[in-house]
Amino acid sequence: MLARRELSEAQLRERLGESFDLDQVDAVLTRLKQDGAVDDRRVAAAYARTAIVVKRRGRLRVERELEAMGIDRGLARQAVEAALQDVDERAVLAREVERRLKGHPLDPRARARLYAQLLRRGFPPELVMAALGRQRPLPDED
Repeated sequence: MLARRELSEAQLRERLGESFDLDQVDAVLTRLKQDGAVDDRRVAAAYARTAIVVKRRGRLRVERELEAMGIDRGLARQAVEAALQDVDERAVLAREVERRLKGHPLDPRARARLYAQLLRRGFPPELVMAALGRQRPLPDED
């Protein structure tokens, strides 16, 4: 179960709980944590790095996803901050905007759609507004 990807303690507890009783699950998880095979800090750091760099997600979404995996809110925030020390969130956002626009100008409806999409990807509203403000609008039609 641990060979394919890192799992948080909560994820392992849930998966093992389907097949084993609670005492067995607790004993196994205690041993795995002592051996270092289960480490929520390592899981959070790896997930945050991948989600931000590869999947181009924003800090807010990555934090929510980590919390959904059973990672403590404070630990999730630390992992995201650590991942963002190596990566500029504005640059990630700019790459995502360019990928979605492919050099085309924006009309007001397309700008609103893109704004909503980028918010769902977890980028802070102020960064999205700044990134979209740099995009060229459609020329006025007379």
